[in-house]
Amino acid sequence: MIRQARQGENELRIRAAVRAVLSPGVWLVIAVRVFIVVLWSHMIIPASVPTTSEAGPTSSMALLVTLSLFVYAYLFGGALRSFVVGDGRVSVLEILKRGKEVFNQFVWLCIKAVLIVLLTAVFFLSASATGASGELEVQARLEEIAPTMNLIGTIALFIVPFLLVYWLPLVFVTRDFRMFSTMPAAVVTLWRRLSTSGYLAFLVLFPVALFWLVPDNVPLVVVLALGILGDLMRWTARVYCAQYLVKERGAIARAASG
Repeated sequence: MIRQARQGENELRIRAAVRAVLSPGVWLVIAVRVFIVVLWSHMIIPASVPTTSEAGPTSSMALLVTLSLFVYAYLFGGALRSFVVGDGRVSVLEILKRGKEVFNQFVWLCIKAVLIVLLTAVFFLSASATGASGELEVQARLEEIAPTMNLIGTIALFIVPFLLVYWLPLVFVTRDFRMFSTMPAAVVTLWRRLSTSGYLAFLVLFPVALFWLVPDNVPLVVVLALGILGDLMRWTARVYCAQYLVKERGAIARAASG
């Protein structure tokens, strides 16, 4: 029995990796993300160079980045939904078809998540500066808590992606885009499968550790190559989680009907 369970787990892992790497739709999503990173780098680098004619191009590029993020959300949602409803490789046409089924709900979910993160950061900074009587004192307090903020950010960077590894797959499997009901369910799923989650931990945390160790002055092409590797590993984790959740829901449905 244990041997059969281990064999089934290995098959699930291998199948997830093969589906992610061989899916043209995944490569399209990764290509769009690379495009966004290149655009963003061209926005940040010129901003550090004082010029007199950067306002127009910078505004246009910011608009282009925003539009690209919406395209990325459409393709991302379509790809993950395609992995949920199908059992093979995901084509470009399929993610274009599936994207419209979940786009509005997924974008709203992303907006809520970003707003919660921003509001939490603002609340923490405001609480830290409470009682300060002037601008210099506020600045001094913020500089004082900067190391603590960096430490919290680093810990969150390693813990949160693993803690919520089942979250988006669960959202797309159940079509439940309510954040505060799906997040706890995702954590519970991870906790129940913690003994078999070393594979997921490697897929999710290795890219984070890799970027954390890379020097700041590394060439952009190296950053992009590492980003592509990290994206493939994260997509493998998402496909694995989606496969497990679909399989689990199918087993529950069969047990209920039998």
